[in-house]
Amino acid sequence: MTGYEHLCMNCMADTEGQAKCPRCGFPQQEPQRKDALPYRTVLQERYMVGRAKRSDPEGFTYIAFDMQQLCTVQIREFFPHEICARITGSTDIAVIAGNETAFDEYLNDFISYQESIAKFRDQPAILAVQDIFEENYTAYAVSPWEEAITLRYFVERSGGSLSWNAAWKLFMPVISAVSAMYAAGVGHYGISPDTLFIMPNGSMKLGAFCSPAVRISGGCLLPNLQSGCAAAEQYDANAKLGENTDVYGMAATLFYALTGVLPKDARDRRSDPRLLLPASTLRSIPPHVVTALANALQVSRSERTPTFERFRAELSAAPTATASLEETQSLRRISSPYDDSADRATHAAQQQEQEQEAENIRKPIPKFVGIILICVAVLICVTVGVVAYLSNHSGSLGELAVATSAASSVENPVTGNASESALTNSGVNHSAISAVSSSDVISSASDSAENESTASASSLSSPSSLTSSSNSSSMASSVPEGQIVVPNLVGKNYYSLSKSSDYQVVLTSKEFSDSIKEGCIISQTPSSSGTMVKGAAISVTVSQGAALRELPDVAGLSYDAACKKVDAVGLVPDGKTLQSSNSIPKGQVIGYADGLKAGSKLNYQYSVTLLVSTGADNTDSEDVAD
Repeated sequence: MTGYEHLCMNCMADTEGQAKCPRCGFPQQEPQRKDALPYRTVLQERYMVGRAKRSDPEGFTYIAFDMQQLCTVQIREFFPHEICARITGSTDIAVIAGNETAFDEYLNDFISYQESIAKFRDQPAILAVQDIFEENYTAYAVSPWEEAITLRYFVERSGGSLSWNAAWKLFMPVISAVSAMYAAGVGHYGISPDTLFIMPNGSMKLGAFCSPAVRISGGCLLPNLQSGCAAAEQYDANAKLGENTDVYGMAATLFYALTGVLPKDARDRRSDPRLLLPASTLRSIPPHVVTALANALQVSRSERTPTFERFRAELSAAPTATASLEETQSLRRISSPYDDSADRATHAAQQQEQEQEAENIRKPIPKFVGIILICVAVLICVTVGVVAYLSNHSGSLGELAVATSAASSVENPVTGNASESALTNSGVNHSAISAVSSSDVISSASDSAENESTASASSLSSPSSLTSSSNSSSMASSVPEGQIVVPNLVGKNYYSLSKSSDYQVVLTSKEFSDSIKEGCIISQTPSSSGTMVKGAAISVTVSQGAALRELPDVAGLSYDAACKKVDAVGLVPDGKTLQSSNSIPKGQVIGYADGLKAGSKLNYQYSVTLLVSTGADNTDSEDVAD
């Protein structure tokens, strides 16, 4: 882009044509992070992308330059490393086959969550979003760039801890801001010393917003959790995150600011919930603050401080405000889709619920319930018997097999159409998937029944005929519309593969192999034993050849020819050293420096220096003649 050739990709300052930025010292030849967008990629014909500053399970965070507003911005790219890859030589993203549905769901969650954060752009204690758009088969969120440092670095630079007065001034505005977020049903779930930032004016802001999907373990994406700040429920895939999840993270971060250390991991605190404080530190913190931290850092959610309003009141040591909160605790705010309503109740309400549950347990089961259970058990036994009978007499029940197939189509419509709608061209369509009406499902089922009525009863009643095949032709005939049989790429040369309109091949890793030739594919995901959505990506691991390479014989070759021969075996020719030789003509290669010889085995990409002849040494020749 004309006029921006000298922008530093690390700080967006003018390099004045120098190899290193005069402002930040960043070498302009420094390569970009693996899989990140190339330097100077332009998005929306507006944003020029620079260095990828951070990478986490959800994606990349770049520094960029807004060529319309002429200012530096921060761009968040949705790039879940576990289920997608960057297409070689392109800015597009390819979803690894088998993850199309998950990718679309997570992408929609990313966009929805970033849109919710954008609503707080006027909140001074939040690094809000100012622009959201889709490109390269993924989505991006743009925020103002702040010349800020993390709270962790600020505390370290401040001697390892902060006084209560200093911490109080930093944390109270952020606590109020997060409370306002929860009033709108939005949480953060990743509050830590690394997601709170100190601005140049000395204030603190909350940033690094990630979708809730990466703030809890057990999903398709790796969790992005800070040990010591993540609440115990965030390590349970079935738990719901709520306001007191963030209360725990905020309290742990405040604990760090006051002491210089984080609490123990919440999983370890289940057996030992104590918060250990040195006596000197304990004396410097007001008693009411210690109590507030202890309440907010309870491992059990039912015993933890339920809201930020309550947490702020306890930190402020305002008995009147605390009492008022207790009286109005039952007032509810806008619910969050990730919120656990039980955690918003007071301790008294929770205790009352528990007592009611215990009372219900003690009540005897009514007689009519027992009769119903017996009837259900009998019905199940009869159903099992009928199924067993039918499985033993499938050969004579062709019509029933057809009916069963049609019924199966009603219960589980053909997935090919839905899968095909998830793709556009070579990538994935990231718009929301439309719901299928019941009439469409029934129509699809009846059409399926008519098409299958010509098949033999035995093939319809055989599950193996629908799930596997002994040859490629029978498998192809059973592949649903919009899907293809996964090709077997293992052993093929990755760099010689021809392009296919049916699938994409994405190189995600390289490994050394003594048995697989360099450039050939070692493994692939998904494997060739099943089917995949047409147009999806196949992730491959490519061989780098043997880890040890043998030095070739280069004696008598020209320097250029020797360099090519060394490079061809995976070693690096790194300059030359001149040396006289009575047997090798001037300008030709004698061998290798540093005592290396042809046949020596060296690690891949090891640098070697070549010895080049300057011809016979006349002095030595005369001495020999004498």
